[in-house]
Amino acid sequence: MKKYVSIFVMLFMVFTLVLSACSEGDNNTSQADGTLPANTSNSNENNQVSGEGSGNESAGYEIPEGTTITIVNGGGNSLEKQMAQYGDLLEKKFPQVNFEFKGTTSELKIDKMILGGEKFDIFIRSIGSYFMEAPENGFQYDMTELIQQHDVDLSGIDPVLLNSMTSNAGGEMWGLPFLNSTLVLYYNKDLFDTFGVDYPTDGMTWDEVLDLAKQFNQTKDGVPYVGLAVSDHHLTKLNNFGLSYRSTYKSIHV
Repeated sequence: MKKYVSIFVMLFMVFTLVLSACSEGDNNTSQADGTLPANTSNSNENNQVSGEGSGNESAGYEIPEGTTITIVNGGGNSLEKQMAQYGDLLEKKFPQVNFEFKGTTSELKIDKMILGGEKFDIFIRSIGSYFMEAPENGFQYDMTELIQQHDVDLSGIDPVLLNSMTSNAGGEMWGLPFLNSTLVLYYNKDLFDTFGVDYPTDGMTWDEVLDLAKQFNQTKDGVPYVGLAVSDHHLTKLNNFGLSYRSTYKSIHV
C-alpha cells in the first residue's frame, strides 16, 4: 500500500488540426516500426472523444481518397490505447484515409523525430507539455483563421477547455482539445485510520487540503510519510489565478 496521498491528473490532450494532410508513412508495441496498419480494428469500450455524433464534423472539407495522415502521440501512449481513444473512430469516420499512428518514447522525443526527418500531420500532447514543446520546436500555429474559413463548429467543446488553449497561447489557437478529465484526489484510507485523521470531504479548498496533508508529514515507526504529492506543472496550468503558461515561459527564456 502506498504511504502517501497523491493527486492523480489526467488532462486533456491537444489535437493540432492540420486541414491539408500531405505526409507519408516509437512506442513499445509488437511492431518494430512503431506503426499500425490502417485496417487494424480494436474494440473501443471507453469512448471519450468530445463532439462525437454531431454529424457535421467534415461537411466543409472532403479529404481526397488515398490521403495519408500521420498522427504522432507525444505522450508515450501505446498504439493500442491510441486506437481505443481515437484511432478506431477516425478510421470509421474517414474510411478513404490511410492513417498512420506513431508515438514518442523516452529515447525518441518529438525534437529527435523532427531532426530525423519525420513528417507528421497531427501532434497530440497533454496540456502539461504541449505549450513548451510547440514553441521549442517551432510548430506552433494560430489556427483561428482556418477555423473561421472552414466554419469549424466548436460548440461541442467545453468553452473552459478552449479558453485554456487560448490563454496559454497568448490569445492564439494552437490546437483543439478533444479529450478531457479532471483533477482527482486519491487518498489512502488505511493511513488516515492509522493516523486517526478524518477522511477528505467534497468541496474542500486547497488550504484545507494542505492543512490536512501536513498531519502526515512525519516519520512514524521509522517510516517517513509525505502528506501530498502533485504534478506541479499540470496543476499550474489549471490554476485559475496563475499566469498563462506562455507568459511564464517567455519570462524564463528571455
